[in-house]
Amino acid sequence: MSMVPFFLELELDNKPLIIAVEQLQNFADVDGYCRYDITAAERRAVVYVNLEYEDLQLPVSPQDLETYYEAIHYPEQAQAFITDDDELFSTKEFNVIAAAIRQYNREAGMSFPEFNFDL
Repeated sequence: MSMVPFFLELELDNKPLIIAVEQLQNFADVDGYCRYDITAAERRAVVYVNLEYEDLQLPVSPQDLETYYEAIHYPEQAQAFITDDDELFSTKEFNVIAAAIRQYNREAGMSFPEFNFDL
């Protein structure tokens, strides 16, 4: 099922950038993560954003980064369309994008209950 994308206007490295964001699942997982497809010009990735993360400061350690978000590039797109690493999102850019997604969700009053199965 496809969800309606939303657009974020960000500034990355002093350059304005519009990013299309599409939520890929209806519910957060048991750890509080929700998947989003993000697209900006030729760059595209899936980002896992921890929606329960409340600390508004940017993460400073690798452990904080793992709690804050996980990001996975589409490997097939990297091989087919990306000729150099300059077209991939950097860790710094993912920090800004993940924070903007959470800010958007807070301002929109969106909540993401966990989807649990009792097996």
